[in-house]
Amino acid sequence: MNRLLGIKKRCVAGLAALFVIMITMVSVNASYEWCELMLDDAGVVTEEEAVEIGNRLSEISERYQMAVVIKTEPYLSGESPEQMADDILDSYLDESPFGGISLYICLDNGNSERRYHFSTVRDGRLAINDRGLSYLEDRVVPYLRDSDFAGAFNEFADATEELYELYENGEPYNKIPTVTLVLVWGGVIAVTLLISISMLSAKMKKMKTAVHRNYAREYMKKDSLNITSSNDIFLYSVVTQTAIAKDDSGDHTSSSGETHGGTGGSF
Repeated sequence: MNRLLGIKKRCVAGLAALFVIMITMVSVNASYEWCELMLDDAGVVTEEEAVEIGNRLSEISERYQMAVVIKTEPYLSGESPEQMADDILDSYLDESPFGGISLYICLDNGNSERRYHFSTVRDGRLAINDRGLSYLEDRVVPYLRDSDFAGAFNEFADATEELYELYENGEPYNKIPTVTLVLVWGGVIAVTLLISISMLSAKMKKMKTAVHRNYAREYMKKDSLNITSSNDIFLYSVVTQTAIAKDDSGDHTSSSGETHGGTGGSF
């Protein structure tokens, strides 16, 4: 009898343990409705587009267990775009303990500027590092500047999925941004030119055959030049550019104490 009771107790304990494991698995494997991830308070996409984009975000979030969230507002409702992007993402950590990424958009930050901000947290910050964030900007921001929000959000989903996949395969995005390559090669060319100019200058100093003249006409032989016609040739123009405001926030701590990565700017 005692033996039978012992077997029953062990069975009950085993079932209880199995139940706890199942509950844990359910809580970790978060699932979302489209409207939980596509929060278009500014109304920048149609309802049909919002459903399509939201379903895409839900699919990616469930597959990689890292949330992908988009939030738009007509006006900035928090202290800054960075703070809004952080707080929105942190609100999903109970359902997505591995973190993720958010894209926050406001059409007026109080200074008549349209602003965007990406925020990453936990595994999402590891999956989408600083170079990954630059890659996202290169993919998404051109659409934002054209006011093609549906295009921007779809591009955001596609690029995020690519970055998550690289991370899952053990190879987070590590490509050097195009701007960095341009600066590096520009520096190499500049140094090469400086060396060449220095060498040429040194050689010219050794040339003592030239005789200095006060006027250009004194270098010409008399009656050797006869101008029959002349015309003006356009050589170049000067273009003035104004830099677009950009926030390179990098790693920072959110109001809830989480370490975030991120970047943003105006569009």
